[in-house]
Amino acid sequence: KVDEFMALDRAPTGRCDPPPAPRRHSFACSSFAAFGEATAGGRPLVGRNFDFAGHGLEESIHLILQEIPEGPGAGQPFVTVGYAGILNGWSAMNADGLFASNNTLLGESDSVEGISTCFLLRKIVERGRTVEDGVDIVRKGPRACGTGMLVAGRNRAGAWDARFVEFDHDSLAVVEPERGVVLATNTRQRLPFGGIAPAAVPSCRRFRTLKAVLDEWRGRLAFDSPSPNPAAKKGVYMAGNLHCVLADPESRRFRLAVSPKPGKPAARQAFRTFRIEKTAVVEVKP
Repeated sequence: KVDEFMALDRAPTGRCDPPPAPRRHSFACSSFAAFGEATAGGRPLVGRNFDFAGHGLEESIHLILQEIPEGPGAGQPFVTVGYAGILNGWSAMNADGLFASNNTLLGESDSVEGISTCFLLRKIVERGRTVEDGVDIVRKGPRACGTGMLVAGRNRAGAWDARFVEFDHDSLAVVEPERGVVLATNTRQRLPFGGIAPAAVPSCRRFRTLKAVLDEWRGRLAFDSPSPNPAAKKGVYMAGNLHCVLADPESRRFRLAVSPKPGKPAARQAFRTFRIEKTAVVEVKP
């Protein structure tokens, strides 16, 4: 049941930067999760850029959707940030503060006998309560195609945690956090491609820029502080940046910017803050 939706703006997408070579790497989207020793007070902080060239409909209306499943076997209420015509993606957080989003990664094996990326993302936040739940949902699949999925929230021990899951139809590998941080762009960090293992240190410039910001502000990162939004740092987002999200899973708040027109990346626009309540998504005024 869709109980709440909000049309934020009409926003055609900008151009998407060309893919890097060789083609075992992909492009579009970036994400991170920080917690514990990496943040101020150990509170979780999650950031995500939805970079996508678009095909038409998604270029018209950005949406915040709150979905409240009802009836026997109903799952968790959750909120997604996406666009008209998409009910299941592309940045999502549920009532327990479990956050999920995807980054494009090329896969070696695809199949129509699997769950598509946006439905898999929905399943994580609708059926999962912990990071381990989210990883297990991806692991069990069946998965349709190659991509990467950030899953951030509390673990089964009750502590804030995160994983980045790289997968295609047949294979899966999990990127573990290092010193309270997990981050990703579109270069595989664990899962081999074409028999070639990933480089020990990703060569992607966007990955390195994001890591540098997270390292510089280590221990001081916070949703409510003068610290920067790492996802909105120049050099992290792409030209076709449709939306940029910074989330605080503990308070169920998120800060969102959307692209107003071609050539205007979301990360460079004004951000608006929202709080997820039981039956509503409320804008929090400054």
